[in-house]
Amino acid sequence: MLRLHLTSDAEQAGQELLERARDAEDLRPVAEDVLDVLQRASARQFATGAGWPRSEKAGGLTLVKSGRLRDSLTRGTSYTRTREGAGSVEIETTVPYAEYLAAGARGMPARDPARVDEWRVRRDVAEVLARHLTGGS
Repeated sequence: MLRLHLTSDAEQAGQELLERARDAEDLRPVAEDVLDVLQRASARQFATGAGWPRSEKAGGLTLVKSGRLRDSLTRGTSYTRTREGAGSVEIETTVPYAEYLAAGARGMPARDPARVDEWRVRRDVAEVLARHLTGGS
């Protein structure tokens, strides 16, 4: 089982922003938007393969043969689990071969399906938080 996990960081997000978020009655809309950020980041990763050793199979799309693994991390399928906790949001895939791909198996190099551009994700999540906390749409 592999997870994309995002945890709030008090130093980066700013104490005031976190205090406001804690005071909010229903954080589900925020969590849904953050989940969307993670899914889009995962979709970009699968589209570009950035940081993964290139694959010449499956039309050059690295880690994509049937699309089951990609879809479980980017769209939500029966192989997807999501969790929202205090200050965290996770996407988890239960595709059985995901862990083997992350570690490398059968002569293949390690390619972590849960890899995303963390800087871009943090920026996009900060925008989501700011939008929700200021009442923007």
